[in-house]
Amino acid sequence: MKRWILSGLAAVGTCVPAVTAAAERPPAPGSAAAGRRILSTAFVRVGPDSLLTVAMRDGRELVLRNVVMRPADFCGTAVAGGRGKACEPYAEVVAARPGAAPAAPLPDLAAPNSLPVRR
Repeated sequence: MKRWILSGLAAVGTCVPAVTAAAERPPAPGSAAAGRRILSTAFVRVGPDSLLTVAMRDGRELVLRNVVMRPADFCGTAVAGGRGKACEPYAEVVAARPGAAPAAPLPDLAAPNSLPVRR
């Protein structure tokens, strides 16, 4: 009776799962899958204030509390504007961030420097 001894990495039994081509490609911008991905990324980072700011394709910016992600859309209670419950489709989401503070504006690099020059 012969016994075979395995040596090297084959004996360790390391198995690397195959990556599919679908996992490498992000969803198309403007699709419902892209909107759901953007919203869910911000959704998991919501802090104790439970606020979520969502930028919509038509330029609106919604500040929502108690957001619920459903299969086709998301709903939440609007904090500002008095709309009450707001439900929107994922395909309309452009950006999302946790909290209600506005995003910091980008500096205008073309503006002249207002500081005096020291000599």
